[in-house]
Amino acid sequence: MKPSRLTMKLSLPLLVCEKNKYYFLILTYLLAALLYLFAQRFPIFTARELPLTWVDDAIPFIPTTIWIYTSEYFFFLAVFLIVRGEQALNEYFYAWIILQIICIPIFWLWPTIFPRHLFGLPNELDTMSYFVFANMRVTDLASNCFPSLHVSGVFVSALVLRKHSKTFLPFLIWAVIISASTLTTKQHYFVDVVAGLILAILVHIVLRNFVIYKKL
Repeated sequence: MKPSRLTMKLSLPLLVCEKNKYYFLILTYLLAALLYLFAQRFPIFTARELPLTWVDDAIPFIPTTIWIYTSEYFFFLAVFLIVRGEQALNEYFYAWIILQIICIPIFWLWPTIFPRHLFGLPNELDTMSYFVFANMRVTDLASNCFPSLHVSGVFVSALVLRKHSKTFLPFLIWAVIISASTLTTKQHYFVDVVAGLILAILVHIVLRNFVIYKKL
């Protein structure tokens, strides 16, 4: 007898609910930030550059798109506030946990770095954009490139809205624009963006189709 589709699914507990979701928001953010920064500053092996493709060469450096790039933080908060229902909240939580489980070991074991030195900030850049960009480069080093956690993060966030909110399309467009900004700010290689997108889609498919969420 073949196993039913139900028995082939992974069972995960419903940890997040409307009452405790803000605690999980803070917990997830702190965990992701600490793991990301630790892996960035203490890689096991020396970070290496990847070859620039013709796409990387063709995309111009547009420093003012740093505002789009940093809008990621508002993006995550907005999605979290919009998501309703225990299944969607838990899917979002587990998506972030899985991204850390996959990406952080890669950052530690196979760190990549982008040649930011080739793209200095122009003196004519307005003061606020220069300040935000310069401080971002100090805080977020040029490593932890592949796959782009910036890209995978915004896409798993947008995809969790696919069946739970009419705002899916605006957030998907926003995710695409943020992903493009990782290239125009010269924070990532094109291959980082592609890998981040593929990773987000795979995580979404698994959590949406092969997981059963059960109450504790």
